[in-house]
Amino acid sequence: MMIAKELEIDKCSDSELLYMIKMGDEKALEELYRRYYSIVKGLALKILRNDEEANEVVQTVFIQVWDEAHKYSTDKGSVFSWIMLIARSRAIDRFRVLKRKFATELYEIPSCYEVESENEQTVLYSQQRKIVLNALEALPTIQREVLELAYFEGLSQSQIAKKLDIPLGTVKTRTLHALRKLRKILGGCKAEILG
Repeated sequence: MMIAKELEIDKCSDSELLYMIKMGDEKALEELYRRYYSIVKGLALKILRNDEEANEVVQTVFIQVWDEAHKYSTDKGSVFSWIMLIARSRAIDRFRVLKRKFATELYEIPSCYEVESENEQTVLYSQQRKIVLNALEALPTIQREVLELAYFEGLSQSQIAKKLDIPLGTVKTRTLHALRKLRKILGGCKAEILG
C-alpha cells in the first residue's frame, strides 16, 4: 500500500504536491525536494560558490516551503518559480552575511565542481548542473540575460530595467517567457535531472 502511495505522489503535479504539503504531508515535501534539489542547489552554488553553504541554503529553502506552503498562490506564478524565488532570496541573504563576515575570502573558496572527486554524488551533480546550464544556453539571449541578472546577480526587475535601459514591462515579459521556456526545456529532460 505504501508503494502505491509513493507512486501516486510521483505522478502528482507540483501544485498538487504543494496542496498536500499545506495539509502536512511530509512525503509530498520529499517528492518536491527530490524534483528540485539539484536546480535549487545549482542556483545557490552559483551565487555562493561554496558547496556547504549551498547545501545549507537548500535546507532553508525547503523548510520555508514547508512552513509557508499556505502563502503560495497561483498569482505568484508556478510552484517552480515560487521555489526558485525563495532559493534566490535565501542564497542572496546568505551571500550578504558571508560577504560581511569573510569579505574577499568568499571568492577564494573553491566550489564543488572545481574539486575533482571520485564521489558518485559529485559526478551526478555535475551532470545535472550541465543539463541546467545547457537549458539556460538554449534560451534566447535577451531572455537568458534577465534571468542571469535576477538569479545570479540578485538584481530586482526594476534594477534590471535600469541596467539594460529597457521598460520594466519588457523585463517582466522576458522573465515570464524565459521561465516558461526553461521549465519546458527542463521538463523534457526531467528524468536526467532527477536521476
